[in-house]
Amino acid sequence: MRETRTTWSRRLVASLVRLHRDERGGALEYMLVLGVFAIPLMIAAGYLRAILTDWFSMLSFHVGWPFL
Repeated sequence: MRETRTTWSRRLVASLVRLHRDERGGALEYMLVLGVFAIPLMIAAGYLRAILTDWFSMLSFHVGWPFL
């Protein structure tokens, strides 16, 4: 387990060094796209999933309520 942790940390450090040494800006653009679009959309998807779950559970309760 310790070996996997050290390889994981080495990969993380290597990717951070690669991001720092990138002169063309390709990795920076990738990080900006993640920060501006992907992460907020993932957060919004979590909220929308919770809202839809509540809505459909309420709807199924009201439809099945007279027969309980």
